[in-house]
Amino acid sequence: MRDGATLGQTPADLARELLSFSQAPGKYALRLGEPKSLFNRLDTVAQWAAGRLPAELTPQVSQLTAAAVLFIQRACFTPGNTHYQILGLTASTLTPELLRTRYRSLIRLTHPDMGIAGLPPDAAGMVNRALDVLSDDAARQRYDDQLKKAKPRAHPHRQALRTPQAPPSRGPQPPPAHMQPPPTHGVAWLPPPFPARAAWANAGWASCPNTPGKCTGHW
Repeated sequence: MRDGATLGQTPADLARELLSFSQAPGKYALRLGEPKSLFNRLDTVAQWAAGRLPAELTPQVSQLTAAAVLFIQRACFTPGNTHYQILGLTASTLTPELLRTRYRSLIRLTHPDMGIAGLPPDAAGMVNRALDVLSDDAARQRYDDQLKKAKPRAHPHRQALRTPQAPPSRGPQPPPAHMQPPPTHGVAWLPPPFPARAAWANAGWASCPNTPGKCTGHW
């Protein structure tokens, strides 16, 4: 992450980026370093947050100062930020020179004597702790290891652990076997071929000459 005119941005360009951010800060993935144009010039943004703007931007000084403070507050001091994020850096972009430059920019801004409204009261302490860890090779290595261990991982069986969905309805289903009506032995009922058919027809199964409940369909 670099800062300055080498990025091809004029003060007017940076002013437009800041005002655009202040209108919809929620649409940017700050923890992924977006918008890059503001992270690349975070040192300049810190100066503007302290009220030190170029003369050509004096008519917008109030708007731009507020927008710069908002960006610093959201980008650097969101609760849960890592030491890298507090200084607006990443592990891949950190160099000793950039670390010193970024520290100086932010410690001036967050010093209690500045009294910048909108920044957390312990902002200076957060900046100092970030420098202590990231400027020491051994401490930084231990910190990087902690970040790797704390990084959430996707569960390998996420699909299998999902709550099973109810099967689609297929219309009325037959009752279970134990709730089915008793079988008819596969034989259609026919009238008895002898004179007692009328009496049996009226009496039903109770008059069957076979063992009750075990008629074999002899009719």
